[in-house]
Amino acid sequence: MTFESAFLTLMPHTVSLASWVGFSTEGYGRPTYGTASTYRARVSSPGAKDLLRFSTGQTMASKLVAWVATTRATELRDQVTFESSTFRIVGIERPADQDGVHHLKLYLGR
Repeated sequence: MTFESAFLTLMPHTVSLASWVGFSTEGYGRPTYGTASTYRARVSSPGAKDLLRFSTGQTMASKLVAWVATTRATELRDQVTFESSTFRIVGIERPADQDGVHHLKLYLGR
């Protein structure tokens, strides 16, 4: 997908997304990830409206919110790297326009 240049000017950061592959087989069952891909993004601290609400009624605040210039398939088990720190994805939104999904909004936690 191509993004409008005006949209990309709002994305001064870079993040890497690595897809979850499975669990390691060395006996510890750690998650393993594929090769990471790099995308333009805007990363910021979450605002009050970025509080995650679950169907159980629980709420959770994320550490960071990232708007990422991609429409790739992304799961909660995938991993995000931003400024040499690794984060897990705790929430995903896929904002759409008239052409379909436009970008990803990822809620990141530790």
